[in-house]
Amino acid sequence: MDTIRFDLVTPEATFYSGAAGMVDIPGTLGDFGVLPGHMDFISTLRPGVIKIHNDKEETLQIFVASGIAEVNAVSCTILAERAVDLQKITLPEAEARLARAKGALDGAFTESAKADALKELELSEALVAALAA
Repeated sequence: MDTIRFDLVTPEATFYSGAAGMVDIPGTLGDFGVLPGHMDFISTLRPGVIKIHNDKEETLQIFVASGIAEVNAVSCTILAERAVDLQKITLPEAEARLARAKGALDGAFTESAKADALKELELSEALVAALAA
């Protein structure tokens, strides 16, 4: 199986780096798949799940909040605001995060606090939806 180099980087660290047979990505204008030999392009990402298919027919699923994908014929690099390995979080944990986000929004008094709380709420809702699917 042909592969591409795939890197997923967050502000904290390199979240994933390795070979992939295919990568499914949640683009802002729609989901897209990246295979070896793909044309060059750049896309923004919406909150959603990246699926990394390797040569052993296994698929890793990583939730990203948002970011940018740069694709060429031999590699795909994603710079993500946040990333969560869906195998390391449960639906009840995500639902608890969503409840905390709702509470933070209710308790926010400044415009800055409201904006931060709303962003966390939207992220938590997307994470719960990804786990429930």
